[in-house]
Amino acid sequence: FRFSSSQGCLVRGTPNRSERVWLRLTYSHDRHVFSPEVSIRFKAIEDVFHRSSGFEPKYHRGTQTLGACLSDLDSSLPPLLSIASSDGTKEAASLLLGAYPSVITPFFTRFPDIAAVDAYLNDDPVEPRVARSMLWLRASTAVIAAYLNQNSALPTLASTYRGLVARDAYGFYLPAFDRLLADLALVPAGA
Repeated sequence: FRFSSSQGCLVRGTPNRSERVWLRLTYSHDRHVFSPEVSIRFKAIEDVFHRSSGFEPKYHRGTQTLGACLSDLDSSLPPLLSIASSDGTKEAASLLLGAYPSVITPFFTRFPDIAAVDAYLNDDPVEPRVARSMLWLRASTAVIAAYLNQNSALPTLASTYRGLVARDAYGFYLPAFDRLLADLALVPAGA
């Protein structure tokens, strides 16, 4: 891994697939709080997503395909770790090093390619997924992964996810999801 100061995380991989360990450090109530996270980025998925996402190009770089807090992947880990002294820094480093073989490596190993993302998100479209919890992003990522993986269930998946997105947040994300479906020629524009 190498530290990317512009992204605030440790990064390794290739331009097409990268792994990140996020070292979220925030200051609150006279102390620093550490929250480690992991993510994987598949360039092909993110490129398709951003064709219709509506996000300005300056926000496209470094978006994650799947990711989660370490505590969401292993409930024995604390979601936040207070760092008020050098002891807290040692504890945070120990937590990260201890989680590397048991949580971080298995997460990265689980998603070697887009087919694995497709299987993870689409084996049960209505079952929540820790590594892609926001419904609109999960639905978008799932449909794109199925599209790129040439999943024969894609039309059914697109319809299922569209129904879920329509009911989420009073349909707020439905126009963005419909733009994605139109981009992939799964529904006519303006549907």
